[in-house]
Amino acid sequence: MVGNERYFLPHFLAHYRAMGISEFHFLVDRSDDGTLELLIEQPDCAVITSRHKFGDQVTVTIGGRRSRARFATVAKLAAARAYLMDRWCLIVDADEFLVLPPNIANADSWRQVLEENHLDCCRALMVDCFPRRLSDVESGAVSLSPFDNAPHYDLLSCQWPSGEPKPSFISYQRAVRARMTEKLTELHPESAKLLSQGVPQMLYKTPLHKVTPNTFQNHPHDTNHCASDQIQVALAHFKFFPGWQAKARDAVNEKQYMGGSIKYQPLVLATEQLTNWSMLGEHSIDSRERPISESPMVFNRLISGASTTSNLKRSGFAFKTIVWQLPNRAGTPSLHIANRGERYSTVTGVAWIDQNWLVAAHRDGMSVALFDTRKGEDPVAIAELPHLVDSVDVKATGKDIWEVAVSGCWHANYTKLRLIFNAIPKFERLSTQWDNRETFCHGVSYDSDGRLWLALHTGRDPRIEIDGGQCWRLPKPWGCRHVCFDKATGAAYAIAVSDNPKRAAYSPVKLRVYTLSAGSTTWALFSELENVHADAAVIFENILWINDQYADRVLGLSLVNGDAALGVESNGDKKSRPIYQLKMKGLSFPHGIAVSPEGVMAVSNYGTSSICFINLPVVSGTGFQNSAIPTQSG
Repeated sequence: MVGNERYFLPHFLAHYRAMGISEFHFLVDRSDDGTLELLIEQPDCAVITSRHKFGDQVTVTIGGRRSRARFATVAKLAAARAYLMDRWCLIVDADEFLVLPPNIANADSWRQVLEENHLDCCRALMVDCFPRRLSDVESGAVSLSPFDNAPHYDLLSCQWPSGEPKPSFISYQRAVRARMTEKLTELHPESAKLLSQGVPQMLYKTPLHKVTPNTFQNHPHDTNHCASDQIQVALAHFKFFPGWQAKARDAVNEKQYMGGSIKYQPLVLATEQLTNWSMLGEHSIDSRERPISESPMVFNRLISGASTTSNLKRSGFAFKTIVWQLPNRAGTPSLHIANRGERYSTVTGVAWIDQNWLVAAHRDGMSVALFDTRKGEDPVAIAELPHLVDSVDVKATGKDIWEVAVSGCWHANYTKLRLIFNAIPKFERLSTQWDNRETFCHGVSYDSDGRLWLALHTGRDPRIEIDGGQCWRLPKPWGCRHVCFDKATGAAYAIAVSDNPKRAAYSPVKLRVYTLSAGSTTWALFSELENVHADAAVIFENILWINDQYADRVLGLSLVNGDAALGVESNGDKKSRPIYQLKMKGLSFPHGIAVSPEGVMAVSNYGTSSICFINLPVVSGTGFQNSAIPTQSG
């Protein structure tokens, strides 16, 4: 998105063309310096104009929700979704120059490394580049590149956990604009509060995405894609260039940037009072002596060709990801995930047929599909359903014949299908049980006797029910999401949240685990977990595995001894002691969990419309203890 960028554009295009980029899309905002004319002449540039200014507040409908936002934010996302779907899209400003790690040769190699490691985005630190003195830029030639006009940068320290949309810590106080603000505050202590707002603290972006129907950005520094901590690039950011003084003044006058261009206030003041002030700090580096690419801020620890979707590796912690994307057939609005933005529901339920075959449910795609994990990502068979779906489970009914139950959402409890394995596997729809009471059936699960259990977690009659048989109503608010079974003891376990999910959508709430012993008719509280939002559970080798959507993780509770999973506080309340906490790239709003006979956990993620796989025998061999909550990262 560009305005008057006549200085940057020749350098910008040369930089990215040399990197192998061959297609550029520009939205031009009120240019009178030749920017528009220059771009129209370029054979690899598409140019868009609009009657809106970048800073205009516009009303936009995304996923059925109407909201107000800056036009610049809306346009970037809208353009990508409109004509770059399923393509890799690098979104940068004209003053941002990408810096790749030394072991990545060009943009195509970068893309290949990400795809081979099943990643759909890459994160970046924003590194401000600057001259020794502001007066050096004023005398700099327009023909000089931004790196020559502003050759210095600050070495920032950063803590950015894998899968998180933003860093947990960046040493922004080391950056040049923080030093500039500190110096201006010394000169103008009466303006300290105003100046402090000009210190940049969002020195990060996730500029590269493989655009999907679920891609969403609240603002340029936020995304719902999950980046790995094994690869990080940088955006060399040039605030100081020939003509920067006029641009800073225009930004403040027109309030076209985030926060009413508050971060440009110190720059305007600096044009008048810091012309000959030395901008170098303790951690400043000359890029001509040590390029940004050679700094610890830029790295690639991923190995190209290390994994493929057709080769399951049993020796690793996490070894495969399947991405399954469908259009939103239901036309449902996106879900609001607490403070984490909007998200469309995608892959929700998953169940194993055997060690190689599994079925999965796509909520808004209103479909269920069969996958062969020995092959690629495409479904082997798919069936469309007449309702939204959440959970899925299977049971064998004959040789090479399975019954598949898929839960419904609002007005439908479930649909049953027959899955027939022959030369070409296929689904046959058997029946749909409709419920006109607006009851939300979230979980379906078969017990060892082949009975179908329903977890109807909200609506007019929330309950746990054996289909056509006994039902239970736990104390409200309880919101039962799923029931699973311990084959060793015959006990049933139900997970429930402590608040109405419609009011507390995907916020951290209290999760309760109830158990129903074999032969008993009364559910008992087994465990409680604070700030956990779960939808599914499964038991494997005496461990109850539970997804946690809010924290993008999977938790494990011991079932060997009930007391081992519970402690008693002085007030008598029970608390949980998870013995496992699994966090890895790919876990993004995990919704469904299933474990194969050999111990491969499949986790469906509607944050990335994917299913990722975790080798539980490898995890359990790490020797985690009950006394802590260790984290296994992947």
